[in-house]
Amino acid sequence: MAFSEQLVNYWKIKYAYGSDKHVVIPCTLNRSALVTPDASVMTIRALLGFSINSKIIVYAGSSAGWQSFKKVNDILLLIFNSDPDVNLLLLTKEIGNDMQILKMFPDRVKKLWLNSNEVGVYLAACDYGWLVR
Repeated sequence: MAFSEQLVNYWKIKYAYGSDKHVVIPCTLNRSALVTPDASVMTIRALLGFSINSKIIVYAGSSAGWQSFKKVNDILLLIFNSDPDVNLLLLTKEIGNDMQILKMFPDRVKKLWLNSNEVGVYLAACDYGWLVR
């Protein structure tokens, strides 16, 4: 499983991958989820307690061990300490003790678990996505 043909090409060069038994599943939102009125973006940011001018990093997904939340926490602490205009939205069901940033910056970090039909507008209201592999 790959998220782009570019990644498959990388496998071919780096790892001599020669199979055609892969599937490309792009990491993207449905185009309709991206067409959000500015008012919706402003409303979501206000609901989260984040200003329209702040920068919001979003993570959406599992909090399982392979997501490296301890490493994510350490990197985000560096970012948060260097830029007071950065906020974090965690769209995940549970957060373990590795995410100390949630307790350290309660005004700048929000955790929500949404219905699938709500996720698109929340993602569209954010500026950066976070994915660690």
